[in-house]
Amino acid sequence: MAIGQRKQKQELIDKTQFEKLCGLQCTETEIEGYFGVSKDTLIRWCKENYGTDFATIFEQKKRKWQNSIKTFSITTSREKSYNGNMARQAISRTDR
Repeated sequence: MAIGQRKQKQELIDKTQFEKLCGLQCTETEIEGYFGVSKDTLIRWCKENYGTDFATIFEQKKRKWQNSIKTFSITTSREKSYNGNMARQAISRTDR
């Protein structure tokens, strides 16, 4: 493979999209298919961009997204609880 072709293939992997796919817990094969690259290209890209292997990056990004989802869930449930309490208070005021 010529150098130009190699560079062109690696540019097909968008870092933000890669991290989102890891957060969605897509498999290595699914990520390769999404970007249309080989396993070797993905492994090489991970080492060049993160300095480590795919599995390590996958775990880090997966945890980051899991934490974001948990935080969102907690915030949403608190808002619903707060809104529910406000609704109950409004109803009790109108019942008087």
